[in-house]
Amino acid sequence: MVQGDFLPRRAGSIRVACASDGDGMLDGHFGSCQRFMIHDVSVARIVTLEGRSCEGLGTEGRTTLIRDCQVVCMQAIGGPAAGRVSQAGVMPLKVSRVVPILEILERIQGRLADGPPPWMAKAMAGSDRLFNPGGGIMA
Repeated sequence: MVQGDFLPRRAGSIRVACASDGDGMLDGHFGSCQRFMIHDVSVARIVTLEGRSCEGLGTEGRTTLIRDCQVVCMQAIGGPAAGRVSQAGVMPLKVSRVVPILEILERIQGRLADGPPPWMAKAMAGSDRLFNPGGGIMA
């Protein structure tokens, strides 16, 4: 994928990247997963967009690869990488056990339907960045 070649996000949705090593499972570490599976999630539906290969990419490359997402879900992420992801405006969400990606996406969808936190509501309203470059969640 060439920098800037991202699909437009569907209105009323948030874009979620899921770190995966295959088979539709959320089973990857941010720094070593094989790919990020990209989804648009809204109250009404979950749309799988694409898989983005992470082969040969370090933290900066992986962060750039998901910069159009508002959330990234993974099994683990190191502190410095989490800081870089947050600085890029993406909310890191660590999931402690291996689960099907669909299960996590359905949980996010349920949260959208049940009254999302302010940062998630802002993303649904069309904001692509959830964090200020200087740190902290944007109001």
